Amino acid sequence: MKRHLALSVVGALAVAVTAAPAVAKPAAPCATFTDPKGDSGPPADAALDITSVTYKTVGKELVGTITADQVSSRPTFAPGNRFQLDFQLAGHAVTLYYKFSPTRDQEANAFYQQGLRVDGTFVTDTVTGTVKGNTVAIAIPYAELKGALGKVMGKPLTGLTAQALASYVATNQSWDTATAPSGMTYVAGSACA
Repeated sequence: MKRHLALSVVGALAVAVTAAPAVAKPAAPCATFTDPKGDSGPPADAALDITSVTYKTVGKELVGTITADQVSSRPTFAPGNRFQLDFQLAGHAVTLYYKFSPTRDQEANAFYQQGLRVDGTFVTDTVTGTVKGNTVAIAIPYAELKGALGKVMGKPLTGLTAQALASYVATNQSWDTATAPSGMTYVAGSACA
């Protein structure tokens, strides 16, 4: 009887341990970095003054968000804004950009208003840009990156930077640059919070 009771207790403990809920490992932080407020220009322009940048994956897209001091106020010294992300991936220099201005639709007749450049060469305009408040989100499907660069999932993005440029329709002038701390990377496709 004692042996039967002991086996029952051991069996109950084994079931309890087996049934314990798994604790999910928290997602690693996204590649996020800041840039000092008030360092754009000269002259200073709050609409082109980057304050923070994040690289992450949303669904099947690589998304970079760039927050500026006052994006919604429009640039003081230019008719439009251009925001871009620059990084190294799979041995190539990659740029994703998005331009906007009151005359964006007319400008689109002559110039791409968003796009992917690889090693300085334009590849595609299959890039989505959205402006919400003072944050600009630039997204590209990983399938587009794979088409341009080969296998990218699981590979690190290095040399992470972001730029705010004053857009003068046919030309752009760099107004502020935010650079990630040395050694910061983001792994393509990785979950982060």
